[in-house]
Amino acid sequence: MARTLPQPARATGNRLDERVTDSSRRSGGLFLQFPVRFSIVTYNLWGRERWPERAGALGLFLGLYTPDVMCVQELVPETQKFLDERLADHARVDDPLPGWHTE
Repeated sequence: MARTLPQPARATGNRLDERVTDSSRRSGGLFLQFPVRFSIVTYNLWGRERWPERAGALGLFLGLYTPDVMCVQELVPETQKFLDERLADHARVDDPLPGWHTE
């Protein structure tokens, strides 16, 4: 009897398109074929300095690259609000430790 292999998973925008086999559905498991591709971006937001002038460039960047994971430096409330609106389908990890955006 031929074994059914799982179909590949592929990144589509900022979501993972998961394909599973009948056997994985029955077992409750999820089998992904590797490699799974995703994008990670790091971006220094520069705090509040000239934020209104830089907001458009960040919006274009996010539209062009649509990262699956985005790590930022120098996050302040204004840029956090902007990112939350632009990346509404993403989750955010909050850090309660004091740092740049809480000083």
